[in-house]
Amino acid sequence: MCFFRKIIYIGESEGKAVYFDTELNHPVMATKSLLLSTENSQNNGKIIILVLFILFSLTGVTQLFPNMQFLIGHYSFRTIIYFIIIWLLECFVLVALVERALYKNVNAVKLADRNNFKNAIDGNLIWNSFNNKKVTANKKIFAWCFTIFIVLIGFLAPVLILTIILFNLFGKPIGSEIIMLSLVGVVTGVSVILIWQNNLIRWFQVVEKYQTRKIKWRMKDE
Repeated sequence: MCFFRKIIYIGESEGKAVYFDTELNHPVMATKSLLLSTENSQNNGKIIILVLFILFSLTGVTQLFPNMQFLIGHYSFRTIIYFIIIWLLECFVLVALVERALYKNVNAVKLADRNNFKNAIDGNLIWNSFNNKKVTANKKIFAWCFTIFIVLIGFLAPVLILTIILFNLFGKPIGSEIIMLSLVGVVTGVSVILIWQNNLIRWFQVVEKYQTRKIKWRMKDE
């Protein structure tokens, strides 16, 4: 399990970010980041859109220089370089933003009680997507299928696109499809988030522990 995080984000409660320490087998909490707010999730979405807009604006600026025009003309090695750079930027910025939002103060956690943990679970946007608030086999299967699907797309799509460009599109005129292709880095970023930052599979495992009373509760002053 060293590959994964020791501390998993669960949700929010009383202005705190609530986590589950997999080694301690106990919920912990810390002061949440200003970027983190379940109530203001729409605003957080706007921040992500703004970041993407900035990235595309930077791309547009490069078109002012003839030697850096990647989005017009024909597919070439310059186009491939553009894709690699923009995908890396999208992935890095998205992952860094989520890391800042979810785990900014994770090194200063303290023990959380049952009420904070319950509130964090009940208020999580994942949990609010289901009517039945109980971990079931169907929910766990959904978590596995969804995660595997997104991760495969996120990591295979860039390779497939570059392969198609090299063997099928090289030398052909660039069309409007380049806009959508430029967004593939976002999917890769979401894949990274689903594995290391907000793993749906592990989240359900923790909630199942809570519902089956397998968490060993400790006093805050211990």
